[in-house]
Amino acid sequence: MQEVLLSMLVLGAFALIAYGLHRLRRIRAISKWPSVKATVVRSILENLTSSNEDAPHLRPRLMYEYAFQGKTFSSSVLGVSDSAFDFHSEREAGTFMGSVSRGASVDILVDLAAPSAAFIAPGASRMRLNHYATAVASGVLILIAGAGAWWVMHA
Repeated sequence: MQEVLLSMLVLGAFALIAYGLHRLRRIRAISKWPSVKATVVRSILENLTSSNEDAPHLRPRLMYEYAFQGKTFSSSVLGVSDSAFDFHSEREAGTFMGSVSRGASVDILVDLAAPSAAFIAPGASRMRLNHYATAVASGVLILIAGAGAWWVMHA
């Protein structure tokens, strides 16, 4: 039974590491895309807070337009995931929304291979970047703890 639990723990650790590394690699690749200016044409802050949450859960919804390689595009994609720019602080959400109000010029990163694919630079909020790094670190710590447990069981 202990072996099964330990195996599940190790699998969970690898899943955390894979998730975090995948997102961090994606953001690293995106950071190499060319940066262009886009104009925000719509900007709202959606409140996703449920009744059982203590902190707010706020998600920006934007529509922006940009020109790239002689063509005009519009997009509502902000980052590497739907939650890439979610905020749990009204102050941080307000600061971000102040920089992306209607008519504002924002930096976006455009995929050369598919110019209709673009993300608000840098592809995720600082909080979300920390989340991905924490997933990797947690997975590593769980692996270390699992190795210690295995050593104790087999000593």
